Amino acid sequence: MKDTHQFPKTQPYIETEQYLDQLIASATERAIHQPKTAQHTAHRRLHRIAWAAAAAIILLIAGWGWHRLGSPSDPPAEQIVQSVSTQQGPLDTFLDGISDEEAAHIDCYKVDNIPQY
Repeated sequence: MKDTHQFPKTQPYIETEQYLDQLIASATERAIHQPKTAQHTAHRRLHRIAWAAAAAIILLIAGWGWHRLGSPSDPPAEQIVQSVSTQQGPLDTFLDGISDEEAAHIDCYKVDNIPQY
């Protein structure tokens, strides 16, 4: 069997008790004075979401008001309906020009047999 090298049982760097106490005290002080980063970022994120939601609500209300009021150059709805109802299309013109006998012959076009391809 091979002989193995004997490693020393002590650590290569030795810290004194005073150094360790100072290290722990400074880390504790730093932790007390620094804000909790996870909680701090979550709080900031919540504020940003709240501001964005408030801005979106304001924009929705403004858009709804703009749509509801309309622009002053738009004609009233009654005038639009009246102008559409007085205009005659080509089908109305044709039906006004035929007699009652011709209108009686108009039937709904129906396909009885649909060819299969």
